[in-house]
Parts: sequence; structure tokens; C-alpha cells
Amino acid sequence: MHSEKSNYIIGGDINLNLLKYQIDTHITDYVNSILSFGCISLLNKLTRFSSTHQPSLLDHISTNIIDDNTTTGIAPYDISDQLPIFANFNFHPKCAKKYRPKICCLKLSITLIESFPNLCTFPPTSADEIRQIIASLKCKTTSNYYDIPAKFLKISASSLSSWLSEFFNKCMTKGEFPHLLKIALITPIPKITSPKSSNDYRPISILPTLSKVFEKVIYSRLYSFVTSNCILSPQQYCLRTNHSTELAIAAIYDDMIYNEDNKLITCNIT
Repeated sequence: MHSEKSNYIIGGDINLNLLKYQIDTHITDYVNSILSFGCISLLNKLTRFSSTHQPSLLDHISTNIIDDNTTTGIAPYDISDQLPIFANFNFHPKCAKKYRPKICCLKLSITLIESFPNLCTFPPTSADEIRQIIASLKCKTTSNYYDIPAKFLKISASSLSSWLSEFFNKCMTKGEFPHLLKIALITPIPKITSPKSSNDYRPISILPTLSKVFEKVIYSRLYSFVTSNCILSPQQYCLRTNHSTELAIAAIYDDMIYNEDNKLITCNIT
């Protein structure tokens, strides 16, 4: 089934730690699938370092195109706990066009773009919806700028839900998100056990509890519009209900099989 004319370049962060190849069966199956196509990993160095997590190898670049002109590496930028990776394939000008990946873009019609909703076109909320949202809030001990905990809203939900629904409806009618609900309390969280300088802290923004309630009201309406109009790409697996990393891997595998049968180039960039 494998053809020498088929070439694959697979890369991206799929949240599979290759260091656990012999421990996690899911990672073992993934690596074996990649190897079955004659691909090898071009990177074997750690790419994630954190004070709260063990060092890991989450970023992958695998290919069956191996020659002396291929260069790979890790960019030492301290912008996050995950280091960016790169691979450079130097193709001959005559075959550069052959290896150029075909990029598919999501095209939205002019009518759909013009009809994209704003706050004032959202359907109004109700007291029942506000009560359900308040009930779903987590009772955290962290305080916010106004020092109104979620526990207080849960206790007084029956009395405040009607007023909050009217307030949020007026905000959506005017197309405004109240400025006072945007004020966050910045709390420094230590990155290490014994911090000694400001660089050893990570700032965390804690928004008001009412802001989170209003965000959930807007989110439900915006998500309903996006899904009903098929705006999200079918390849969007992150932060979606009934989608997971396993489905993303299965989709990649199916595309590789299809391209293998049709003698096409496979290139995955995330």
C-alpha cells in the first residue's frame, strides 16, 4: 500500500507527550501509525518546561523526506513555557511546486458576514436562564474587584435573577458591555516555590462574577449563531462540544490514507 512517491510532513502541537510512548497506549498507537507510513520524528528534545509540570515533548515534526538539506531546531524564546519549533526543507526549484501544500480557506459569503450579529440583535435572556447560569458557577474562594463571590449570587439567585435579566437585556439592546464589568483584579501567582523577583510571578486577571454571568449569556447566543450557520471549520476540534484530540488524530490518519491511495502529498501545519 505504501508508495515511495508519497511524501508526508506532519507537524503541530497535538498534546501527546512522546516521552510516555511506552506508558500511554494512545501515544503508542499514534507513534506506531506514524512509523507505519515510514515517517520518523525530526525532534527529540524537550519543548515544554514548567514549574508545575514535568518536562515534556509535545511538539512534533515527522516526515519521510530525509536528506542532508533538512534542518530542524527549537527557538529559545521565553514567551511561554512551551518553546516553538521549526523545520526547513530545501527543495530543488523544479520540484518546489510539487511539495507546496495546498491551503484550504474557509470562505464566508458577503450575506453571512453582513448578517453577523451584534449584541443588540441577540434574543433576550430570562430570569430562568440567569438562575441556571448562576447555579453552574463554581464557588471559588478567590476575590474579585468588587468582592462579590459566586456563593452570594447562588444564595440570592431567586431575588436577583429577574433584575439581572432586565439589566443584561438593556445592555444587549444598546450593544454595550458595561465598563465596570471589565475591571479585573490582578493577582500575582508564583511560578516557582521561592520567588525572589517580579519575573518569578505570573499575573492572573480575576473578573467580576457578574461579568462571567453576562459572558455566558452572550456565549450561548453567539455559539448558537456560529453553529447554525456552519461558520466553524469542520477541522476545528479545540474547545468544542463532542470534539477531542482523538478525533483530530483520526481525521489526520484518514487524510493520510486517502492521500496515500491517490499518490498525493500530505502536509499538516498547526
